[in-house]
Amino acid sequence: MAELAADEEALVRIEGIELMTEYLTVIKKSLVEADFIPNVEKMIEKAMDRITVNEIRIRMTKLSGKILDRLSGHMLSIKYQEMFMNFFK
Repeated sequence: MAELAADEEALVRIEGIELMTEYLTVIKKSLVEADFIPNVEKMIEKAMDRITVNEIRIRMTKLSGKILDRLSGHMLSIKYQEMFMNFFK
């Protein structure tokens, strides 16, 4: 899953992030911070890029709430909420 989330192709990366999001509640906190969050940050940066296709922006927007909800299980949602707020600005 982490390899998919780190893929260079944006559509593959978002698929990996979506897949990892489904399992965030059972993934160790250290792996979430080491493997998941950096890939989410890259995807958010990609989604904010003007040349990125709208499909990526839409999928990332829809996925953001679910990610924050699942991060709350690791007590990480507050730590990373600013990243998501900047995306929505």
